[in-house]
Amino acid sequence: MNSIKKILKWIPWLIFLPIFYVITYFKKSVGQNSNRILIFPHNNIGDFVMQTPLYREIKKNFPNYHISLFLTNDELNNLIKYDPYIDSIIRWEINSSFLNKLKIFFHLLFKNYTYAIVIRPESWIDLLALYLVIPYRLSTITKNKGKMAKIIRNVVCSHLISHRNGDYATSIYLKLLNFFKEKHYSNETELHIPQFAVDHIQKLFKEYNTDSNKYNIAIAPSTNNKIKNWKSNKFSKLAQKINKNLEANIFIVGGKKDSKLGTKLVNHIHSENIYNLCGKISLLQFGALCKKLDLLIGLDSGPICIGRALKTRRIVIYGPSDHRETALKTPNSKIIKKDIKCNPCSSIVNISKECPLDNKKCLNQISVDDVYEKVICLLNASP
Repeated sequence: MNSIKKILKWIPWLIFLPIFYVITYFKKSVGQNSNRILIFPHNNIGDFVMQTPLYREIKKNFPNYHISLFLTNDELNNLIKYDPYIDSIIRWEINSSFLNKLKIFFHLLFKNYTYAIVIRPESWIDLLALYLVIPYRLSTITKNKGKMAKIIRNVVCSHLISHRNGDYATSIYLKLLNFFKEKHYSNETELHIPQFAVDHIQKLFKEYNTDSNKYNIAIAPSTNNKIKNWKSNKFSKLAQKINKNLEANIFIVGGKKDSKLGTKLVNHIHSENIYNLCGKISLLQFGALCKKLDLLIGLDSGPICIGRALKTRRIVIYGPSDHRETALKTPNSKIIKKDIKCNPCSSIVNISKECPLDNKKCLNQISVDDVYEKVICLLNASP
């Protein structure tokens, strides 16, 4: 029954597919090209930040190209809108009316885009790029995808770059530039934080009366995928150990959904030097906070990717996810993971929501001392 519902759901999308495919092919054959690129990025914070080098490298090599981002997430819109490499942002409200979506569709259609870069792995995005009659639709696909999936994607996308599970995500995205004959690029992620966000954090520090002679350490104790979460009581013990042995201001960071967890950690430690910022600062303001941090501790999540883009020293606790996809060895970062036969069982493309063995050994075997040892190591290292 569920399979039938899924098929029926896609009928309206697929019924006109041959017509749009022919129109797109004709448009490409007659050479009606512009220098406009429409990029469909990931909707998750961490994956989104991993794509920022793509915008920079396109603009650096093709300064006359107009880059538009197609976003469905307000937080990401606020985070990226100060990026100098982005020319325009298209907001698509998932819950908006059909008429509003139709209005945006025709707005995009008349922009006459020549290139679409589809990074967000959702079928409706692939079809939308085709229905906008964009001649060159570039995307990626894993080498272990089934034959039928490859056939469908080869029909919907004009150019596919294949990759293996475990390849560094940013490098995969940058391979799409090979279509433009560009093969020399930097995979360093970056974010641009405006001064008003920095001023806001400075004001917050004054309100909290933080000691400027102490370390500033942030802990991001949660992710959107519970399979990647370390136990909260271990984060609590880690914060207690840092508070007891080090002169530090400790900030618990996260979204609104993490507010209760942040309050729980703060109340458990009973210290004037620990602050719950969960749900109290925006992503942009968190980026400004990263600029003031001596250390960021977290999981394989959005806050860590933001910290990486801003060159913050960081410790990343990896469980089921593949660290090769999101982490590079650098002097200012440490990775903590346990080598277990079943690990990794989750990737950017194939996300696991439940532990297949129902024991989360990969995370449970990581101790508070394992993390604290890395804390001391990074804090003692030269900045």
